[in-house]
Amino acid sequence: MATKVTMKAWRLEQPGVENLHLVSDEPIPQTVEDYEVLIKVLAVGLNPVDYKRVKFRPKEKCPFVIGLDTVGIVEKRGSKVDQNRFVEGETVVLLHGSFESKVGYFAEFTVHDSRYLSVVPKEIYQGKDLIEVASHLAALPCLHSLLTKSSSTSSDCFPKTVIKI
Repeated sequence: MATKVTMKAWRLEQPGVENLHLVSDEPIPQTVEDYEVLIKVLAVGLNPVDYKRVKFRPKEKCPFVIGLDTVGIVEKRGSKVDQNRFVEGETVVLLHGSFESKVGYFAEFTVHDSRYLSVVPKEIYQGKDLIEVASHLAALPCLHSLLTKSSSTSSDCFPKTVIKI
């Protein structure tokens, strides 16, 4: 049986909401750098910044797969990834990921630097739907900013919608 080489993803062809399309021909990342992990995406949070990136992303940085917040499962690790912390099959969360990531998170798979990931303890989601867990995890930065009265904008505290790809 042939290995799947493409995936579904929400790809921005050029700036503007009208140029955001669900495609099925986005290449699945086949390699990971030293500190990177390949993640099978389970759920993504719709962050207010995602809309801003769709509307205002420079044309020269398109096409681009959108998405900043995700929960997923580690599929493959780079050679310098902490082997004790990130086990293949481990559930991880990435909140407000890098603006320069190779692949956004509104896709079936993504690649990201493991130094910016967190393992989701099994006690948090045991017996629960991971989409529900993702929505709660996505709210943590907002809760932190409210509790510490940091200079977060009000848009950072809107509830984030979580969808399944």
